[in-house]
Amino acid sequence: MKKIHILLLLLLLCCLTAGCGREEAPTGYYDILSERQDFYDAAAGIDVRGNFLGMQFYQDEPVQLWALADPLDREKADIYLYTLDGERKRIMKGLRDDFLSSSYSGFLDKDGNLYCFSRINRSFVVIKTNPDGKQLYSHEEDRDVILADICQLADGRIFLACQGTGGGTSAYVPAELDADTGNISDSTAFAYNSTLRMGTGDGGLLCLNSENIYRIDVDSGVRENIWTFCGTTYVFPESSSSQTLLLWDFRMNENGYPELLWGERKGAGSFLETLHKAEAGADREIIVAEGLYFDDWLLKMTSLFNQENDDYYVALETCGSDGDMDDYTMKAGIEVAAGKGPDIFVGNLLGEYTYGIAQKGGFVDLTPYLESSGIDENDYFPATFAKWRQDDKIYSILPSIDLISYYIDGDVLGGNLHPDIDALVDALLSWQGNAVYMLFPAGRNGTGPLGVLEMLLQGSEDIWGAVDWESGTCDFGGSLFARILETAKRYGNDSLHNYPGLLQWEWYNVYLYKDETVREKEGLAAVGILFDDGCYPQIYPYHTYTLSVNINSAHKDGAWEFIRFLLGSEAQTAASSWVTYPSNKKIFDAVIAKEQAEGYGATTERPEYFEQRENHYLTDERVEYLKETLENARFLPTKTEPILNIIYEESQAYFAGQKDASEVTVLIENRVQLYLDENR
Repeated sequence: MKKIHILLLLLLLCCLTAGCGREEAPTGYYDILSERQDFYDAAAGIDVRGNFLGMQFYQDEPVQLWALADPLDREKADIYLYTLDGERKRIMKGLRDDFLSSSYSGFLDKDGNLYCFSRINRSFVVIKTNPDGKQLYSHEEDRDVILADICQLADGRIFLACQGTGGGTSAYVPAELDADTGNISDSTAFAYNSTLRMGTGDGGLLCLNSENIYRIDVDSGVRENIWTFCGTTYVFPESSSSQTLLLWDFRMNENGYPELLWGERKGAGSFLETLHKAEAGADREIIVAEGLYFDDWLLKMTSLFNQENDDYYVALETCGSDGDMDDYTMKAGIEVAAGKGPDIFVGNLLGEYTYGIAQKGGFVDLTPYLESSGIDENDYFPATFAKWRQDDKIYSILPSIDLISYYIDGDVLGGNLHPDIDALVDALLSWQGNAVYMLFPAGRNGTGPLGVLEMLLQGSEDIWGAVDWESGTCDFGGSLFARILETAKRYGNDSLHNYPGLLQWEWYNVYLYKDETVREKEGLAAVGILFDDGCYPQIYPYHTYTLSVNINSAHKDGAWEFIRFLLGSEAQTAASSWVTYPSNKKIFDAVIAKEQAEGYGATTERPEYFEQRENHYLTDERVEYLKETLENARFLPTKTEPILNIIYEESQAYFAGQKDASEVTVLIENRVQLYLDENR
């Protein structure tokens, strides 16, 4: 009964909501426009020893804070402010020259006091200087942290985000600074992580990530969403050089718009960015694309499409990381069942409902659209059209491809570098060491026994011979399935032991992927994903995504126009990176040829990213191997998903010690047979 009530509530929500955090506009959608003011390049004009202390909003003005050597006494430091237009003001004179060291960062409070922070000998040092240049204290904390962020509230309290560096942790901890003593006390009322940045504002602390701006009550931890990027095409700026672009500070101005201060670590390339909301596509046909998340490439390409197309405007809707993804996928499934839903499904929006919806004709056949657009399948890697394909009917498009591979030390497998499923489980069961299969989740079931079971089963079209699709029967009583269950139970990560993980994984980086020669030299066996006909890299499900058109859409032509744009040369070229490959073969060839011509792999590699290892040069042979791998890239089987869910549910009793393997196997077999009978 509770589930029925939830479904009814979600169905009601379908009628009342339109995306993540949306505010009402005439079209129901808005986008974000960005205005930028370049900051004066102070570094270019500095001819003495100096240290960039940071950027912040100070007395309602964006400023850079610098420590520069006193020209008359180079053993002393003067403190300067630089404004947007380059105006320079010395605010302190004759301070200790420690501040000229790059290990120090600085911050001015609203009264003009300077706080300088540094990590020295695994201690955290806070030095406070008043506006007259008098040092008030130098306080040392016995903690191995570095300052990640700082902000002063309207009531004068100063909060820090400290990143731990000792003990193998890099966690971010919010802390409060006692301005009178320099003492730092951890604040446990609210959480903070590496995706957040602190900002200024009345009524509480402001924090920002790539999806939302929040107001946080630092005493209660209550968080309120006051601005959202979710469902818009706004993308945070990128660095134009080898340095990392940082968000130093932000605030909400008097008009309620965010103002963000960006710059590189040494102050170069700085600018003030002001954001505004704008009505989306008022004079165009709105095409709604909905997904659990959107990466930067899709956001940028959507923005570009909207700028260039006079007839259609693509509006994005997403759950966002703060939403309940299970509820969101259920809501999407209910919408489709009710004859509604978005125009375009992006990625795994429909979750476990996808297979059933696909089987019931919930997606538009895109084959006629491909033909009318003159798009030749042979110009693209097969995976581009493979996810929900049924014979000559194409129900999904994959515009870019990410691959992931898994390896195990060949010694664990007795030197067998090419195991099939039988050899793999036999070797694991006979191995005498202590280990878990994996330390990081490779699928949706985590690293425990269920996760190991998922890794071993998910690549097979017939659950390793246990299911006969043609006859509609199943048999899970064989030795192989029993051994797989035993392997999963033995190698599941139970968190009680600090065992090492056997499974190594890697994205197929254009330089660092392991071809067969590299694997043999390193003694590694490729073990995942094991498909029925061998071991192949898997299309990474959490980074690449398919697009399908909703059969209920009233804007099918517009939805196709957007998908066609993503398959075009401009978007395909932009899809290329070291770990992401365009779906178009000719674009792939052009991108790789350019990379080779620049010499990054063939002669020098990129030392700031990769070791000098001759095995990983971007040679013609390795490029050919990579292209062949992309030709053979595949998704996990889809028709087995309902059966795998049954296996996962019933296996939990075996892993918990509540039932033996034979009892669980009987339950699995009965339920799977019932499923097969119902779906003949």
